[in-house]
Amino acid sequence: MAAELVKSDDLTTDTSKSRIGNPEGLALLSRLDSFGNQIKDIQKRMERPDRLLDFVLVLRHGILDEWVGQPRDPDEVQERNAVAHESIAMDIEAILLMFQVQPERASRWEKAFSTYYRDFWPEVASNTLKTGSRIATIFNIYANSKCLYRYQKGCNTQRKDQVMALCEQWVTKWKSDHTLEIPPEVFEGILALDRDVY
Repeated sequence: MAAELVKSDDLTTDTSKSRIGNPEGLALLSRLDSFGNQIKDIQKRMERPDRLLDFVLVLRHGILDEWVGQPRDPDEVQERNAVAHESIAMDIEAILLMFQVQPERASRWEKAFSTYYRDFWPEVASNTLKTGSRIATIFNIYANSKCLYRYQKGCNTQRKDQVMALCEQWVTKWKSDHTLEIPPEVFEGILALDRDVY
């Protein structure tokens, strides 16, 4: 098989990586770089399977201390609340870590995740949600509306339907544009509705 000569007109330069090639080849190399970065991120997570233990300790040690009469440290309470209530980010990390320990259990969690967070797992897991971001809070409120007792009471049916509809609307928008920012007044309105569910 004879090699084809490449004309210099067919080549472009990627100065950020000091590469020369045709545009399709450079695009392919760029995608491979991106995949390589994703793999490195997963490998970093795999290095710390003990994070599951960290989660358990953060969630329970303050309560156990309280049971023996030791006052709870406000910083520890805040950390526990972040772990317990910033659910989507922590659930993503817990599922990824559980894949290293018990893959079959993690697969079950993955399916439940999709149900409670109204999204497909790979899409959410591959797009980093910042803890405390507005969209992460919307995902959390949506999941809470499906499982928290206060949402299941008959007197809250109308509020629950309103909250779920608004959350679904913004999750759907976010799915088509991961850079989406929820306007502050809309976000505050959803938080107010959530607070009204008692």
